[in-house]
Amino acid sequence: ATGTITSTINVPSGGMITDVNIKALNGPHTYVGDLTFTLMSPQGTSVVLIQNQCGNSNTGFNINLDDQAGMALNCPLSSGDTEQPQNALSAFNGENPMGNWQLMINDNFAQDGGTLNGWTLEVCIQGGGGNCPQTLAVNDNPIGNGTYQAGNQLTSSGTIGMGNNVTFRAGNHVELQPNFTVTQTSIFEIRIEGCQ
Repeated sequence: ATGTITSTINVPSGGMITDVNIKALNGPHTYVGDLTFTLMSPQGTSVVLIQNQCGNSNTGFNINLDDQAGMALNCPLSSGDTEQPQNALSAFNGENPMGNWQLMINDNFAQDGGTLNGWTLEVCIQGGGGNCPQTLAVNDNPIGNGTYQAGNQLTSSGTIGMGNNVTFRAGNHVELQPNFTVTQTSIFEIRIEGCQ
């Protein structure tokens, strides 16, 4: 009979993924060539990271996986090196990372002994962290005091009220549309940076 173990890591905040890496994926196993490692995002995207590699090696696995690594996947899997997965982690780029990520390890022959000791998920998002929306339209008239934030893009066709102090903060792009107005005595600032 075959067997699959699933390990879950929860990412509590959102954004737009620009890079995903696996760190310190490790555990003992008597026949790593029987194993298939698959990572699934909260959005349901699955990437097969390692499948049936290194034959009857009984050294277990201890590896870091990164699309930008300087070497392709090679044996043994217990080297502790940073290597490229068999399929690119960039398949997750553009998704929202918030939610449960699942690492599934399938053993084609469950009579082999092995366990998962641990793994670390590294997710990079555009514009830094924070729990702000990816896009935000600020069309109030007047736009009140305060900071308005978006993980990626902020647009506005509103009017900043007299004497108000307003900051637009976005990870990538701020678009001031026709009819956007800054009245006299008000302070207006744009920042291209992550949510805070």
